[in-house]
Amino acid sequence: MGKLMAYLGGDAAQVDAEEFAAKVADECPQLLQPNESIVLAFVQKGGKGRDDFFFTNLRLLLRDKSGLTGKQVEYKSVPYSSIKCFSVQTAGTFDNDTELEIDASGIGRIKLEFMKKVDIFTLK
Repeated sequence: MGKLMAYLGGDAAQVDAEEFAAKVADECPQLLQPNESIVLAFVQKGGKGRDDFFFTNLRLLLRDKSGLTGKQVEYKSVPYSSIKCFSVQTAGTFDNDTELEIDASGIGRIKLEFMKKVDIFTLK
């Protein structure tokens, strides 16, 4: 039931960072800087979606694929130095997702939703 709710709600599941980095390098080789590596990666809809976001050693990157084929992709780059503040809401009994809201200069507020089993505090 939790996976179904995560899929329907768009909650992100953590995926293997090394496998994800290989996929990113294949799909968009110029996306990461030479000294940049993916530390944590998440895929929306409980790990079954086509949108994702990932934390590197330098920034937060968000990918939003749109259109029928998903070939149109919007990238958002949020350098850690641009983050002014953040808030965390952990999952509860009836609220099955954990939320992270980031307020960043130049982009504004970004809300990321994670599956209940994701330990949000590993993002520190």
